[in-house]
Amino acid sequence: MASPKEGSNRLFVIEQRGKIKIIKKGEVLAIPFLDISDKLDELNIGYSEKGLLGLAFHPQYKNNGRFFVTTALLPL
Repeated sequence: MASPKEGSNRLFVIEQRGKIKIIKKGEVLAIPFLDISDKLDELNIGYSEKGLLGLAFHPQYKNNGRFFVTTALLPL
């Protein structure tokens, strides 16, 4: 989970399967912030360390819109 320091009070929730959803005023928005699920390998049903694992917002996100994601695509 991450929240940019731009005053919107939104929370961004990372799903390992490739989506980042936004929670605003306690509600999950219908449209995800990011969906890269089609670019990631299928995850192991039991346990996997692959997928979308991290999100960080640039300190100047409010001005430049830059953010960074971390993925792991290592075979098990």
